[in-house]
Amino acid sequence: MKINDLFETAKITDTSHHKLITDPKKAYRYAKNVIKGRWKEAEPIIMTDPSAACWYARDVIKGRWPEAEPIIVMDPWAAYCYALNVIKGRWFEAEPYIMKSPQFAYHYAHDVIKGRWPEAEPIIMTDPSAAWWYAREAIKGRWPKAEPIIMEDAQNAYSYARFVIKDRWPEAEPIIMQSLYAHGYYKDIIIPSVLKSNPNSKQIFRLLMDITKYFNKDKVEYDELIKLVFPDSSIMTDKWINYGNKQRGKK
Repeated sequence: MKINDLFETAKITDTSHHKLITDPKKAYRYAKNVIKGRWKEAEPIIMTDPSAACWYARDVIKGRWPEAEPIIVMDPWAAYCYALNVIKGRWFEAEPYIMKSPQFAYHYAHDVIKGRWPEAEPIIMTDPSAAWWYAREAIKGRWPKAEPIIMEDAQNAYSYARFVIKDRWPEAEPIIMQSLYAHGYYKDIIIPSVLKSNPNSKQIFRLLMDITKYFNKDKVEYDELIKLVFPDSSIMTDKWINYGNKQRGKK
């Protein structure tokens, strides 16, 4: 971007260099990209916006900005960003505000605390996405208290089963099986689970036929489904297509 464009964007002209502008984010960008340092006259404007104030502290001041902290602390995202990128550690005064957001409470636990944050867990577990990510990255295992919430959302239930439980999650299957994630659940969780139990060929065939029935509404044929189930193995694909044809009396 040309200097003239920056001036135009910030609504500043050569003759009004010191005139305060009213947009905090534009003032921050002007200080960062044009002045390349602090712009004292605009700081009262910049600090009215928590995000702009956080960026200004990070990129321009390159350190804490005490005067703006009472504003930054009020916004969960800006407070998390400030703790992570400016303080580079826990910001205890901001934690009651950060934990108002399940998502940013999770990110704060993962990126700043780097572990569990018990005080925020009642808030984190109210959001299925934040809860399963917290279980995976902070708890590093199942989180039974949050499971009733996680299983309310099919995508997050599937992800929790795949990456946290790493096995079937029977309690959540009625939700997952009615969603777009049913195929992934079959492919990534159910079939590997069945294969690990060393079943006989008839058991696997029945399982594959059950999957085919589920996908009948999408007109997915048995042969096509086998290719989805075993995408990286032509030997397994041919084996089960041939076996399925034999069981169905199809040549």
